[in-house]
Amino acid sequence: MFLAGAVRAPSRGLAYSYNSEPIPPGFLETVFAGIFGERLPPRFEDTRKLRNFEVSDAHVHHNFIYTNTREGWFFSPHAEETWFRVLRGFGQFLEGSAMDWQIGDLYDMYNGALRRPAGCSLVHSASSDQSCLACHS
Repeated sequence: MFLAGAVRAPSRGLAYSYNSEPIPPGFLETVFAGIFGERLPPRFEDTRKLRNFEVSDAHVHHNFIYTNTREGWFFSPHAEETWFRVLRGFGQFLEGSAMDWQIGDLYDMYNGALRRPAGCSLVHSASSDQSCLACHS
């Protein structure tokens, strides 16, 4: 039996860059090349060839963008629906992270754990390193 994948030569990727100038490999790619071996470098084409992409269905209707990386990825960022963002915001409000309070804080305020005796405050003197509890009568 003949397997076409076994005789297929490695292919080069295609990436777009300004004036078809090669984008140098990053640090991690250089490290991985030393460990696992070199990959074929991508072929670089001029970004002006992407002008038809700007009016394509993928870009216009599905928000795909070109990432301008050495690998040449096209990417569509996840956009949440409005109802999901509203529910998430309401959930954060109930949980307390939206206003930096927690339900336990409300419990402590109701039960008096955060109450100070009337007329007492913590006073710190700027001229000395002493803090004192001063009660006013």
